[in-house]
Amino acid sequence: MIPAVTPQLTQLAIVYALLAFLLLCLCLATRWHWAVFDEPSPARGHTGAIYIWVNPMKDNQPLDMPRVHKLPYEKDLHRILGDGIKKARDGNSQMGTIEPVRGAGGFAWLRPAGNDKLQLKLSDVPRAQLPEK
Repeated sequence: MIPAVTPQLTQLAIVYALLAFLLLCLCLATRWHWAVFDEPSPARGHTGAIYIWVNPMKDNQPLDMPRVHKLPYEKDLHRILGDGIKKARDGNSQMGTIEPVRGAGGFAWLRPAGNDKLQLKLSDVPRAQLPEK
C-alpha cells in the first residue's frame, strides 16, 4: 500500500531537489580544483601521495590521452607541482622533465638497482611559432 503524500513530504522533496541543484551549480560554475596532494598524516600512519595527470609529448605536441601517476609525497615535489599549477592557471601550460640527481658519488654499479633519485623540472610549453608571410 502506498502512503498518502503529505504537505511536509512534498516540502522535504522540494528542499532536497533545490539543494541538489545548488550543489550541481557550485560544482559546474566554480573554479574548484580537484585535490592532487594527499599530505602525510603520521598520527594515522599515512605516508601520503601526490597524484598527477601526464600527457606524453612528441615534437612539442601531446600524445594520446593523459595517464594518472601516483608518486610518494615529498615536500619539494609538492612545492614544484604547486608552482606549476599556479602557472597553468595563469595560462602558461607546463611541461615536465625527469633528470637524475647529480652528486650520488661512488660507482653506479655498486648501488642497488632502482635506488637512483630523480628530480622533476617544470618549464613553460613552447609557444607555436607562426610561419612568416
